[in-house]
Amino acid sequence: MENYRAAVMLCARDAATTLPIVLQQLNRLPDDWQLVLVDDGSQDGTAELAARCCPALVVLANAGRGTVAARQTALAAVRAPLVVSLDADVVATAEVLQGLVRQLERDHQLGAVLGAYDPRGFAGEPVVSRFRNLLHSYVHHHNAGPAETFWCGLGALRHSAALAVGGFQGGSRGGGYWLEDVALGYAMHRAGWKLCIDPSLQGVHLKSWTLQSMMHADLFIRAATWTELGWQGLVPMNRLNLSWPARLGVSLLALGGLQLLRGNPLWLLAGVFAYLITQLGCLRFMARWGGVRLALAAIPLLMIHHACCLAGLVLGTWSYCRRKRSV
Repeated sequence: MENYRAAVMLCARDAATTLPIVLQQLNRLPDDWQLVLVDDGSQDGTAELAARCCPALVVLANAGRGTVAARQTALAAVRAPLVVSLDADVVATAEVLQGLVRQLERDHQLGAVLGAYDPRGFAGEPVVSRFRNLLHSYVHHHNAGPAETFWCGLGALRHSAALAVGGFQGGSRGGGYWLEDVALGYAMHRAGWKLCIDPSLQGVHLKSWTLQSMMHADLFIRAATWTELGWQGLVPMNRLNLSWPARLGVSLLALGGLQLLRGNPLWLLAGVFAYLITQLGCLRFMARWGGVRLALAAIPLLMIHHACCLAGLVLGTWSYCRRKRSV
């Protein structure tokens, strides 16, 4: 039964550091909004802290069953036609959350709308962290418009449409990761719903990255998982994963590296030059929001990021083929 105009759902695990900042904005929402938090087995008092910070919050326990189960529990608890999904480390104003909902209210053929990270929110962070958060922001700004996927970090969806395709499904792949929000968006897209990215609706990501955590996420959580699920037809092999210019640039860079091993260093220089040409848009974005120094630091970090994407493509394909042979 639909009792609210809209709902916000969050899933958190050991998020006591960031969640109070996120909940400050939820307290500013109208009374006809439902607020649901699923605590996925936190050990730092996340649930108790959330209940104190936001008295209107409905807090549900997930007993550490994982993100997929937590999001499915949250979705099942919603009693509103429209749902805003928000990560426990993404701060979005009440106006932004209401803006996401208004998009769905205006266009009844729209099944989901995604927001973006605010590029102004990362000043003062360490270089790697600022780069990784700005890169995510760039991807969503660069791909504004029609989409085929969903993003639980900051996005809104039509409750009935999400339930009709099964909600957040799946358990895990070999490495234990699952892009359940991406898979849900793709299922809604295939069911005929429109999805879009609107970068004007922005939130600040509070996550801090190290080089190690960036490489782990890019290789295993994103690229390898996306590739394996892509071969299964559960997520699209589209521009949000690794754009065609980036694929071309990485391929030319790899070709230059192979030629270097054969004693042709000029090929590597040509590969690097061609790669940088394909990344000019991203580097300009970095320079605009992080300054020239960050843009220069972004060159090797982009190469590492794309190397992880390429390695993930290989790993995900190998994992898919191995699983298919064992069936």
